[in-house]
Amino acid sequence: RIGDSFWRTSNQNYLWNNNFGFYEAVSLSFQTIIPVDYDDSMGLQISGGFAYNILTNDILDFDFNTGPHISIFGHGIVFGIESDLHVKFLPKRRFSPVVGFITNYDFYSSLKAIEYITKIKTTTYDNNYTVTEPYTETVEHEIQKYAYFCILPYISFCINLW
Repeated sequence: RIGDSFWRTSNQNYLWNNNFGFYEAVSLSFQTIIPVDYDDSMGLQISGGFAYNILTNDILDFDFNTGPHISIFGHGIVFGIESDLHVKFLPKRRFSPVVGFITNYDFYSSLKAIEYITKIKTTTYDNNYTVTEPYTETVEHEIQKYAYFCILPYISFCINLW
């Protein structure tokens, strides 16, 4: 189970001779710590920070973005740092394919770790009939230390506004 986004919208704004600027991104992400309620595992990730244009010509456009992010889930938050290195093909056109990868390093989580323990339940009825069956019990643990690192390659599509 990969714990990151399946949908992301990102915007880069370049200033100072179109080399330096800032970016912001919004993602729908999945948490890496498996919760008790699987429907509550999706959250909103908000990112922003520094953007640098490495190279631009008529065929390719290399960009690097880095900055902090926060992921907000129904029962906790995750803080981290992300970096995005990508290349746009046909950058001078209105539409362009994009290939890149995002590295995420998360260092704080207020989520709880869930441990699943299998136990045996024995029920004895009046006529000395005994039924033994396994069941799963969940135990929540506070996270004392937290570090998560992942590299997420992607292929996307870019719309250049100007």
